[in-house]
Amino acid sequence: MMEIMIRLEDVTYSYNRQPLIRGMDLNFEKGKITTIVGPNGCGKSTVLKLSSRLLHPDKGKVFLENKEIGGMKRK
Repeated sequence: MMEIMIRLEDVTYSYNRQPLIRGMDLNFEKGKITTIVGPNGCGKSTVLKLSSRLLHPDKGKVFLENKEIGGMKRK
């Protein structure tokens, strides 16, 4: 059975009113190495920043072990 460590659910993110990510669903499995590949400017760093709470989604939720990270303290 797959155990999810980080989950992005219906995440949308815009920068300067320009949509960069729309409705993204993504799972990072616990104990697995996940790579994100793509050309420059496609949103790889943005996805990682959203996953780590350095950025906040316009819409959708990010979970860490089934707890929404939006309400968690940074520590």
